[in-house]
Amino acid sequence: MQIHKRIKDHGRYDRSLKRQVARRYLAGEFSYRVAAEEYGLRDGSVVKQFVRWYKKEAAYLDAVEETNKRTEEEKDDLVESSSGSLAELHRRLEQAERERDEARLAAEGWRTMIDIAEQTFSIEIVKKSAAKPSAK
Repeated sequence: MQIHKRIKDHGRYDRSLKRQVARRYLAGEFSYRVAAEEYGLRDGSVVKQFVRWYKKEAAYLDAVEETNKRTEEEKDDLVESSSGSLAELHRRLEQAERERDEARLAAEGWRTMIDIAEQTFSIEIVKKSAAKPSAK
């Protein structure tokens, strides 16, 4: 039987030992007291502490893994929504360009109609920008 001693620097046991003992206990291989005897630990309370520590560590690792998974899902959603948003923006840009082209054509049509009306009826429809006000 090998007696496990605490690590000198902090008075703690090695993490791999804690994991091994806790896993075996949680698997139902032995009780706290039997585990303490088998691993040369002071008593069953040490094994109980190992199990508590292991459960906290496992919960923490599960939480980290869940957070990482959520982060990956959020990235995927962002990429999908970005591509959707990008496609939507592209569609809106094309629509705006079509509307601009139609407005240019309409403006050109109005200018042409005004020019024809001025020539046909010999009247000034478009006011000259440098025209002076009439003197009364």
